[in-house]
Amino acid sequence: DEDEEDLGLEGAVNRQLEVWLGHRNNGPVKFKERGPGLSPVVTVLENYLKDLPGSVILMKWLDDLICSAQQAFENAKHPVSIECYE
Repeated sequence: DEDEEDLGLEGAVNRQLEVWLGHRNNGPVKFKERGPGLSPVVTVLENYLKDLPGSVILMKWLDDLICSAQQAFENAKHPVSIECYE
């Protein structure tokens, strides 16, 4: 892929997440959809965090997306319950 050649693997994944979800410079990502259409984001982060476990950029994406999801649920007046599994 051209992005990977120019930016490296981590940069290419970051770029594709920006294209897909938008920039997060001005705060959390604002989801434009809900449901199964967002599931591939989980798969992408899960796979690339296995390949790049020390990636600060991808961990920041994960943290920002969790915050965005919490905010979306709070805005919709739904309680949020997050469990972490190891």
